[in-house]
Amino acid sequence: TLGHVFDWIIEDGNWSPRFLAVCLSPERDDVKVLISHLWVKHVDLQNNTVQLRLTPEEIQRSPKYDPNEAVNRRYELRTYDFTGRPINWGVTSE
Repeated sequence: TLGHVFDWIIEDGNWSPRFLAVCLSPERDDVKVLISHLWVKHVDLQNNTVQLRLTPEEIQRSPKYDPNEAVNRRYELRTYDFTGRPINWGVTSE
């Protein structure tokens, strides 16, 4: 287990999910990252788990998320750059 999902970032207008907000450290509440909905492989509601299409290393080196910072295109670019994943703006699911 790398962390826990504490929130979702939802796109204004069409209410589609864009990111999972994840706290990576149970000891430190300030270690948070955003995970694109495109990188979610499976959600298991029965076991309260989320499988991702990212390695632990990709998650750990993702830019830290500050809930006081706007999640805009610049932030998304930074997130995609850190993981080395392609940008899929306009895609709502795989």
